[in-house]
Amino acid sequence: NWTVLQAMASAGSLSLFVAPTPELLLQLRPRLSPASLLIDALLGSGASGPLREPVSSAVDLANAIRTHATAAGRPCRVLAVDAPTRIDLTDGSRSDPVLAADLTVTFHRAKAGFALDPESRRLAGRYFVAPIGIPLEGCPLDEKISEAHLAKKRGASIGALAIVMIDNPMCP
Repeated sequence: NWTVLQAMASAGSLSLFVAPTPELLLQLRPRLSPASLLIDALLGSGASGPLREPVSSAVDLANAIRTHATAAGRPCRVLAVDAPTRIDLTDGSRSDPVLAADLTVTFHRAKAGFALDPESRRLAGRYFVAPIGIPLEGCPLDEKISEAHLAKKRGASIGALAIVMIDNPMCP
């Protein structure tokens, strides 16, 4: 993906900025402030633990840009890729800060974290699952069972049953 972005930047299709420190990131604010759409693809779906720099500052910056746009009466929407930064897709736990999305597009199947935690589901905004060519019947049952145990441990017995049944090739 990085190579594709570099090629697009070389062709003049986009501007590419690398900001490995909070200070460099904050220098981008004047360029980002007029945005009407922010795409949240800061972390992969396997991210865990508290946010570290410069990602934490990126979330703060995006939240500030959105707040100022709203105060100025202009739209600034957030599209999250897979999950808003940083919501755990397994259990719905959240970091502080979180970048709330207007729309979240996740891939392959619905994620347990949004079913287990209503606040995480709210922070995802409208929620769509995009197929990526992996057959649903190929989804490992062991993963479903571990997600179900987590749900049951949190007191969501019906949610645990739903996790095992959804996308499960053994359940018609």
